[in-house]
Amino acid sequence: MRLLQSAALHALLGTGVVAFTTIGAAGNAHAQTAAYPSRPVTAIAPIAAGGPVDREARVYTNKMGDLMGQPFIIDFKPGAGTTVGGAYVAKSKPDGYTLLIANASFTVYPAFYTDLSFDNLRDFAPVSLMSQRTTVLVVHPSFPAKTYAEYIG
Repeated sequence: MRLLQSAALHALLGTGVVAFTTIGAAGNAHAQTAAYPSRPVTAIAPIAAGGPVDREARVYTNKMGDLMGQPFIIDFKPGAGTTVGGAYVAKSKPDGYTLLIANASFTVYPAFYTDLSFDNLRDFAPVSLMSQRTTVLVVHPSFPAKTYAEYIG
């Protein structure tokens, strides 16, 4: 069942990048008592600075800050296949002020890690699709396969 749920989450994510927030024990994001956001928001990027997700995160958080009137600050927490950042956000207060910027690796955590300190389906709620991209498989021109079916066959 977990892998099936993870597959559904992967379908939501596709090959894009999504911002997630933690959810409370009751299953809903913590109710805001003031206009959101009333203070800076931290976006945890579970990857090292400098790559494509970093670039997308900077564009997205800058625009969100402009639109919402509060800074959106990126905090890089790379490591362990992006699970370090995921664990950090899962343990944060579920108030919407700590977001996780996740890519497709987020969806396969249950298949690769049996000792996670969090559950990516129970502990997170999607907030916004940040970007989508196409993944392309390429081979050297001399390689005999010319289609994907030939490649896997």
